[in-house]
Amino acid sequence: MAPSTRESGLPHALGAILLWSTSAAFLVSLPGWTVPQILLGTHFVAAVALNAWAALRLGPRPALARLATLDRRALACGLLGTFVYQMAYVTGLKMAPPAEANLLNYLWPLFTALLAVPLRGEKMGVVLWSALGCGLLGVAALVGGPAAGDYPLRLVGYGAALAGALAWGLYSNLLAGLKPDSLTCQRAFVLLGAGAFAVAGLVEGAPLGPTDPGSLARIAYVGCAPVAAAVLLWQAAMQRGPIHRIATASYLTPVLSTLWLGLLAGAPITPRVAAGLALVLAAAALPSVDQLLQARTATR
Repeated sequence: MAPSTRESGLPHALGAILLWSTSAAFLVSLPGWTVPQILLGTHFVAAVALNAWAALRLGPRPALARLATLDRRALACGLLGTFVYQMAYVTGLKMAPPAEANLLNYLWPLFTALLAVPLRGEKMGVVLWSALGCGLLGVAALVGGPAAGDYPLRLVGYGAALAGALAWGLYSNLLAGLKPDSLTCQRAFVLLGAGAFAVAGLVEGAPLGPTDPGSLARIAYVGCAPVAAAVLLWQAAMQRGPIHRIATASYLTPVLSTLWLGLLAGAPITPRVAAGLALVLAAAALPSVDQLLQARTATR
């Protein structure tokens, strides 16, 4: 029997996916904001939101005590998933055509599966090799194109987007070995991120960006919705399951993100972008197929 709406985590997952998919479109529509300024603003808002939520649920002292339980490994993992990943991702959006850079970032499921081979002893099956081939073709389809001429530092942007995907793949593998609950981890991670991005902003010489209402509203939205609320929704989804349906639904994220970039940020969806989208989706989905085939083989 299919799980009821009340029992299923799928509605929560779809909510998180919808919020995450809007992030790129809002980030690229912040003229005058540097990468550290954007990330400081969004992570400061997320840190306030998540820690206020934890204080309401647990009480201020227990919420603070849980943060103190995180060890150095967890904190190092948090810096990888916040400072390294977010800096690379937003740099890619700013320095390369945003639709292409955004899709290159969504190669992270492929990198997660590939890094699981040396880090977690996973096997490199035929399906995973096929996913790698699709990922390489997707990179070839997305790098370059007519729009790239407007971005003189596009190669840096493409490299940053791919580095972000690699960082998130490594982060995902390391995160699987952490014991604390995901909300405590995420609260600590956004606090670490806000601190690291504040330092980066100070080094840059301008820690704060323009303070016009439109820009501040975008920063507040990204901090509250994609960075904070989506995490809580995803946590609820993973607790309720079913995992296979949630994993399948997650492939909507690059599709919706590309559409939002076209609608809200004016990033054109060219045939090259559409081809890259199809290849990135294949590269993201095939590792899940590989895991499913291996699980079925193991149960026989």
